[in-house]
Amino acid sequence: MLSDKMTFEDLLDTVKTVNSKDRARKLGDAINDEVTDALQRVNQYRKKAEITLKIQILPEDRNEVNIIADINKKVPKGTVKQNLFYQDSKGDLFEADPSQLKLINSKEVENISKRRNVND
Repeated sequence: MLSDKMTFEDLLDTVKTVNSKDRARKLGDAINDEVTDALQRVNQYRKKAEITLKIQILPEDRNEVNIIADINKKVPKGTVKQNLFYQDSKGDLFEADPSQLKLINSKEVENISKRRNVND
């Protein structure tokens, strides 16, 4: 009993692979996931992305073949902003430079704005 000859579209719905999120998916679904993610990252970071599809066809017993699909993706990543803090002579951390004079006390400004809201 002969079955219909398979096309590449049939393989997209039949061959299983693992996507970049380490999930087993049908090849066609995995390609769609990776292209969608790459497009979103290109749009977000305005840098190029690259997707590589590698298909291996390995001979097995007699007239059988094993088809292995591997999808690799290189997508742009965001850059982490620097988190700069200041240290005093004891090594304690501060958001503002402790060696600089303060012209305005932030607590006083906060109190003034609270008083304004009460009087309004």
